[in-house]
Amino acid sequence: MKKDNAKQFKETITNNIITLMEQHGTDWIKSWSSVDAGFPMNAKTKKCYQGINVLMLMMGHFPSNKFASYKQWQEMGRQVAKGSTGTPIVFYKQIQIEDKETGEEKKIPLLRFSTVFNESQLSDYEPVEVETGGGDKIFNDFDAVESFVSYTGATIKHGGDSAFYTPSMDYINMPPKTAFKDIDGATSEQNYYATLLHELTHWTGHKSRLDRLGSSSREAYAFEELIAEIGATMLGVYLGVEHKPLKNHAKYLNSWLKALKDDSNAIFKASAKSGQAFDLLTKMAEEKELKKVA
Repeated sequence: MKKDNAKQFKETITNNIITLMEQHGTDWIKSWSSVDAGFPMNAKTKKCYQGINVLMLMMGHFPSNKFASYKQWQEMGRQVAKGSTGTPIVFYKQIQIEDKETGEEKKIPLLRFSTVFNESQLSDYEPVEVETGGGDKIFNDFDAVESFVSYTGATIKHGGDSAFYTPSMDYINMPPKTAFKDIDGATSEQNYYATLLHELTHWTGHKSRLDRLGSSSREAYAFEELIAEIGATMLGVYLGVEHKPLKNHAKYLNSWLKALKDDSNAIFKASAKSGQAFDLLTKMAEEKELKKVA
């Protein structure tokens, strides 16, 4: 795609997305069937977490319900992948002190903090296939998208019921293709590839590519989600997954824009970053296609 044509294409997609965002609110729908990973538990002690820790651990949307500290994973012969960010938890440790008034020994709870890592953050983690109720459902591959993704060289794994990109191990995980559903006027195939292209846009942010994933703040995370979703829309239209942006793209973008306090400029800033990702991916694919023809 020529530079001027690419610029006009990306601007058109961004404007179409903004129009959809004005029409469809924030009611985003997850486009695949899933089962809960299970109640968060410590992988070593087999005890379930309690209180605020349950919320903290579930908010990460990890594909496994098993957590442990760095040291605990090592004691079990497993290693946390380099660059992984742990999840903070709290616990109370009973300590013995002397009562200043009575001189008697007594125990009091002292708040302590710790960091745990999900099983999916281990270097040897392999997603476990789960039953999704797909039965004999047929999924029709979009050959053009499959080829495009393969040309980028991205590692794609299928299993579990979560879609995510993990920078520390540089791979994309996707639920099984047959787990995806027809929703909001889009087919299950369209929803699968829209999700895959979203994660592929995240993949471009790795330090070895566009180096975009340095900050872990809430605002940075929200902004990165805008980049990935706009990137998925650009790629989806470019590859023929969708003839125009899907409604669910707009709803998802609106939901994250709230985290950025409805900063209207965020969409345009994110669009510029999405454009860089789009350019990188299309260039990678075009170079591989040229080598194939040659």
